[in-house]
Amino acid sequence: MHLYDIIKEQNADRVFIAGMAKNAGKTSTLNHLINASALHGERLGLTSTGRDGEPLDLVTGKAKPHIFCPKGTIIATAQSALRISTATLRDPEPTGIHTPLGEVIIAEVAHEGNLELAGPLYAKDLEYIMARMAERGATRIYVDGSLDRKAAALVLDKIILAVGAVVSPDLDTVVNEAATWVGQLTILAAPPWVGLAISKLPPCAGGLILPDKTISPFPFPTLLGRGHDLTSAYKQKNAWGIYLNGALGEETFASILSQNKLPRLVIRNSTCLFVTSSQWRQFKNRGGEIYATHPLSLLAVSANPFSPEGWEFIPEEFLGAIKDALPGVPVINPGPWVMNYY
Repeated sequence: MHLYDIIKEQNADRVFIAGMAKNAGKTSTLNHLINASALHGERLGLTSTGRDGEPLDLVTGKAKPHIFCPKGTIIATAQSALRISTATLRDPEPTGIHTPLGEVIIAEVAHEGNLELAGPLYAKDLEYIMARMAERGATRIYVDGSLDRKAAALVLDKIILAVGAVVSPDLDTVVNEAATWVGQLTILAAPPWVGLAISKLPPCAGGLILPDKTISPFPFPTLLGRGHDLTSAYKQKNAWGIYLNGALGEETFASILSQNKLPRLVIRNSTCLFVTSSQWRQFKNRGGEIYATHPLSLLAVSANPFSPEGWEFIPEEFLGAIKDALPGVPVINPGPWVMNYY
């Protein structure tokens, strides 16, 4: 099965293509999907969270794959990003949304070519832009970004994750990191009664989920620096679990891990996790339970065996190792990879 087939099967009309590391392969994965969608006669909408498609990597200085835009594509990008575009645009529409590269405009590609995408930084702006692209005729929208840019994952729940050799020259390290990322992206939905109890809460930092299926709100306005208070209250109340409305950081997670009996955790989804890979693995290895109020849908993993840093894996071995580590998740090498790098 191809990536495009999975997207069609899941009726995913808004898809977030994310990379688990810089240069993991998300832009080449995006180009693969653009070509497949164009072959099937779809009219695409393209944007990004931040800046993608630039000719040189801003960190390494190495050449990067371009983002190719077929005729008829509806794009949203910052005005200054158009200076290096080879695509010709028509009917530009100002949005009033500003980025470090200028105001984001929405336009139609009149003549195909390459384009740099520099889209909105905030969830509400991305939601508006996607709505306008749909109104202008886009039947499927691809958003290029990374999961450390939270805007996309707050308004998009269909994700393709690019896993690349760039993570490490050691295959086991790449596989373990991929398993960690996928574990976080596929956190299960919270039980319905938990969601009902949360819906009755006033705005707060979270609360203790009690055995009687009610939630006792935390008396403090933020979780920052409250890990000890949180775990102490959990033990005193003999709670069913802990609901955290906001970011779950390393310090708070360390307090949770210090408990002999791990509490059940309920968060929005992986966009709220700011913990280390070793903390996550420790939590899961000890049987920790974690649930999401707004679970994400990982459509597939794109596996790129090449690294711009100069190392590579045998494609078949790389693909097989990632598949073995991610049972139940479609893992696909959509190559050929641009310049055998990305």
